[in-house]
Amino acid sequence: MSSSARYLVVLNEIKDKIDSGEWVTGFQIPSTAQLCQQYNCSQTVIHQAVILLQHSGYITGVPGLGRFVAQP
Repeated sequence: MSSSARYLVVLNEIKDKIDSGEWVTGFQIPSTAQLCQQYNCSQTVIHQAVILLQHSGYITGVPGLGRFVAQP
């Protein structure tokens, strides 16, 4: 699977967890390293997915603390 398709898999799975309520507002999403291990992919793939999730308002980043599910 190409890296461009892999970031979409990660992005869609995270969106599904948020949309289904598995991950609620304020939930701290796993770190980049944890997501890399979970999805067996590079940091670049995770970074692409996270950037798009932030731009679409699904998650927000707090410097020094991590990334969290944003308020809908």
